[in-house]
Amino acid sequence: MFKQISSSAAALCLNSTNGGQSDWYLPSIDELSLLWHNRFNVNKVLSMIGGSIVGSGLSTGYASSTESASSYVCVFLLDQGAASVSAGKWFAFNIRAVRAF
Repeated sequence: MFKQISSSAAALCLNSTNGGQSDWYLPSIDELSLLWHNRFNVNKVLSMIGGSIVGSGLSTGYASSTESASSYVCVFLLDQGAASVSAGKWFAFNIRAVRAF
């Protein structure tokens, strides 16, 4: 018998205990956009606490919790500073867990 492990992006965020915190979640496409548009202020704070800065790896996108269909999610493209229409959940994208802000 084996234990089934969820590989969903939302479950990875919800189950995270990074930094001793357990209230992480996968942000919506609008929240990723807010992070992007405020990245200079966010990065300043993250650099002071040793967090990963917003915008590292600019050629990649971040998957959001916003679905456009049951098998598709909206992805925020860092190199364009905008959301894509949608991408299949079977593609590999970075995820960025966040806490309430």
